[in-house]
Amino acid sequence: MPAKSSKRNVAVASEEGEGETNRAVAPRHRLEYRRPWNIFYPVAAMFLLLNYLAFGTTTDESGTTRLLPEYVAAGKASSRSAIFTALLFFEERVMGFLFQLGLRWFQSLFGIQVVCIVGWLIHFFELGMCTRICISCNATPGTTALYMLCTTMAGFAQLVPLTAARNAWVSKTKSAGEAASGPAAQGSKKKK
Repeated sequence: MPAKSSKRNVAVASEEGEGETNRAVAPRHRLEYRRPWNIFYPVAAMFLLLNYLAFGTTTDESGTTRLLPEYVAAGKASSRSAIFTALLFFEERVMGFLFQLGLRWFQSLFGIQVVCIVGWLIHFFELGMCTRICISCNATPGTTALYMLCTTMAGFAQLVPLTAARNAWVSKTKSAGEAASGPAAQGSKKKK
């Protein structure tokens, strides 16, 4: 008996509106993840170093000499382990070079901080674009989170592959005859 009643329900549903049942049965296309460009890793590393340089650096009174962090300065007189030597090299050589380069380009630590804040503002704009694209293209929460994380770290190096994935999603959706499912599409349906 249950088999007959389910057949009857399907027949009633198809009589009421074939479009509704087709939409319920048809698979939904979701936005696929595309890995970032190869330049992603250097851009992310430089952005993290810029943040550390801008907000993790202390200078002397003149503002032209970078002081070593306390954890390095305290250990300088004690043991010479491999980890400490690597940290000392990083703080003295790498960050010292970047600080001098930043002073040459941006005139002061304040200039470096301004550039870092402008970089964050650009990243927030890119993050907004990323979120809008993921929501409008029906991305899964995991895909959205991954795109947002990578866009926050390196911006355009992930945003350009995201726009390529969006274009592929749009063409796949149009070829399947599926209606758009984002908030913009729902808003246009309400207006009609």
